[in-house]
Amino acid sequence: MGEMMQTDRDRALIFVRRSYEVAVAMQTVDLDSINQARPVELRYGSRADLVPDFWHAANAVSTFAVQMELISPSDAAEILRSYSTL
Repeated sequence: MGEMMQTDRDRALIFVRRSYEVAVAMQTVDLDSINQARPVELRYGSRADLVPDFWHAANAVSTFAVQMELISPSDAAEILRSYSTL
């Protein structure tokens, strides 16, 4: 009964933030553990190859949320600023 109902906006904000959290975490991830589950031809050679893929994915999630009008462009910009300084 005491549960707060999450709105679509709340869920979208959480999902966008988590996408950027994953991108930030890729900066220190064990590259071998990531590559272990990937086919040889799709393995990352370095974190410099890996990290941009996750930033692009997070940006895509954010862009989609804005285009679907789940979050505002200013919400997206604020989230990006908060994670791009990490």
